[in-house]
Amino acid sequence: MKRYEDHVLTLVPTDHPPRPRRGYALVAAAVALTLVAAWPASAVLPDVAADPNNPANESPFCPAASSGGVEACCLPDGTCVDVLPADCAAAGGRSQGPLSVCSQARCYKNWVIADDFQLDPAAAPIPVTRVRWFGSYLDPTFEPCVLPPCLPNRPIESWLIAFHEDIPAAPCPPPPAGLPPIDLCGTFVPLTGCPISGMGFQPDGSASIYTAMGPVPPAGSRGRVCGFIDPNCPACPGTLACLFVNQVLPCDSVSRPGRLLVQYAFDPASVDVQPTPQIGCDGHRTWRYNVDLASGCLMHVNDPSLIVPNGIQPLPNRVYWISIQAVVGHAIAPVACTSVATGTQVDRPFWGWHTTPPGYHHIDDAYMGMLGMGCFGEWDYRWMNHLHWSDPLWNYCADDPTKSIDMAFYLINAPFGGPETILCVS
Repeated sequence: MKRYEDHVLTLVPTDHPPRPRRGYALVAAAVALTLVAAWPASAVLPDVAADPNNPANESPFCPAASSGGVEACCLPDGTCVDVLPADCAAAGGRSQGPLSVCSQARCYKNWVIADDFQLDPAAAPIPVTRVRWFGSYLDPTFEPCVLPPCLPNRPIESWLIAFHEDIPAAPCPPPPAGLPPIDLCGTFVPLTGCPISGMGFQPDGSASIYTAMGPVPPAGSRGRVCGFIDPNCPACPGTLACLFVNQVLPCDSVSRPGRLLVQYAFDPASVDVQPTPQIGCDGHRTWRYNVDLASGCLMHVNDPSLIVPNGIQPLPNRVYWISIQAVVGHAIAPVACTSVATGTQVDRPFWGWHTTPPGYHHIDDAYMGMLGMGCFGEWDYRWMNHLHWSDPLWNYCADDPTKSIDMAFYLINAPFGGPETILCVS
């Protein structure tokens, strides 16, 4: 997790040139400077047809009064169904227009990324009033112009920042006294010519293999190993050491985001967007974003105790998660704080949040999911899996593929007219 000690001011080393591919490239999430790649974190918010008189049923569609002809409907998870427009809206989808069919439609998934943080447990409580993050435009037609002549760009129509509670990791059984615990996700692989075990364990992103001892699943199984290194065991040739397996848990039993606590939405005019000299390993320019929480709209509050004037007050020594998304399809009326459908649609990722730079990885991985709207207008965050540099989609940008992926952001206290106090940096 990102703790208060993570105040790494070298996140903005503009005096250091980026290294090729890795190193000081930006990673694709929401921090700029010294990162590595860009994670899709953008959404096309659907129209919502809420009917409080009818409870949601078990189907993907909420009750609705159907009318009109059948059209292709893009659901928030990127799937497509041919249904009536009213049923599409009730399911949180976006109709693709008259005569459209799913066989010809290109639907977009509403990806969302979250990362965890914890404020200094020893410091006096200070409100978070400003958020700074870094990202890149995966679709260049959305990128603001840096040097003229400039072509018209497609605008981001709103920004979403949400805070979520933490679901702690499933605990591992303790190792014997005096032995450090091992808590790794990876794959069990067969060993040949090993007299003490026919199974090895290869951690995610690592070329090394441990001799796996104790109760192990079949070869090819993936899991989170809770165990310890047995110093008295002679490891098989070609392996690092004997890893005694106490328990195997699902890889996604790690710490992860839970219940939505506070949902903010921002008009783009309230977000300060500035280019940086950094280029990510994926070739995209890195941008810095700043927003004061007081300039946004509180769209949903599940924990009123967090709300203070001009921001939120996280409790010290408690883990929270923050998610950030760029949005097209809905704009935010800044005074009325209402969401207005714009009709804009996209069919590919258009913005990404950057990851932290090498050397500042942490135990807990960032988490990926999708965002939809429930039958009654509720924000529906569907968390799917943790993110790790060993994933083949991303490890070409990784400085160390055995490490967790963490997103880059600052949490700041910035009173009007006063200096900034950095509360957390990731």
